[in-house]
Amino acid sequence: MNLRDLKQQNNITVPILSDTREEAYKAYGVLEGKPSQVVYDAPDEFLEMQYQAGVDLMNSRRDTIGAVVDNPWLLTGEFVVDKSGEVKLAYRYQYCENFPDPRIHFGAIKEANKLK
Repeated sequence: MNLRDLKQQNNITVPILSDTREEAYKAYGVLEGKPSQVVYDAPDEFLEMQYQAGVDLMNSRRDTIGAVVDNPWLLTGEFVVDKSGEVKLAYRYQYCENFPDPRIHFGAIKEANKLK
């Protein structure tokens, strides 16, 4: 599934960064996770990094919303940046399902929209 289809299917109207060279990841301090952070609740085959287990997972997710991306080990981050380029919120995930409380984002978005 390409990025355009993903946005349409999920009614995403905000820009999404596609960073195939991982430049933004490095600039924003988003790190590559360890197996214990990314597949912490997975079967032992994943934690032992068995090749066939990875291939099977990739094939099972092909053309789905959970498809493997360029580097599935990169932990994600969410950032709110105002129009002047100042980062109002930097949330770097510590493990795969480390979701922040949405109210944190709402407050940062309100702050970013204030005129200086």
